[in-house]
Amino acid sequence: MAAFLLDMALAGLLLFALVDRLAPPQDLPWMPFSLNQPLGLATAGKLSQIAADPVACRAAIRVDHFGTYACRTLYGRPGERPSQHARANALDVAGFQLSDGRKLSIIGDFRDPGPEGRFLRAARDGACKLFSVVLSPAYNAAHADHLHLDHSPYPLCR
Repeated sequence: MAAFLLDMALAGLLLFALVDRLAPPQDLPWMPFSLNQPLGLATAGKLSQIAADPVACRAAIRVDHFGTYACRTLYGRPGERPSQHARANALDVAGFQLSDGRKLSIIGDFRDPGPEGRFLRAARDGACKLFSVVLSPAYNAAHADHLHLDHSPYPLCR
């Protein structure tokens, strides 16, 4: 029985080593989170882990934002339904600080045809895979300076 258990342990270690070596890091929960990786099987779990640690979250993501909670209706208009911000279910991203220290802003760089604008538009497109609503300067003038991200029941990506 001991020999069988030893064989099973060795087989398990070999299988783990094989998976660790061949599987992409975004699919492995024990590998660190990186924005350089595409979405994977373990991405949601990794984000949950760093969300509990504000220092790790800022280090991994470094996002400039206008906040989440604001007790108001859509566009601040009387009689409209409550905004997702009134439920703290939305985030307005103003820009990003890159690992080399450069800052990109939605208002200044989103429409730029160069790499900065392409990065911000790719960030918007990628956010559409994670959030049900993503609004950008391409949506309307009210979103000229930020990306609005939320988990509203009304899906929209613009």
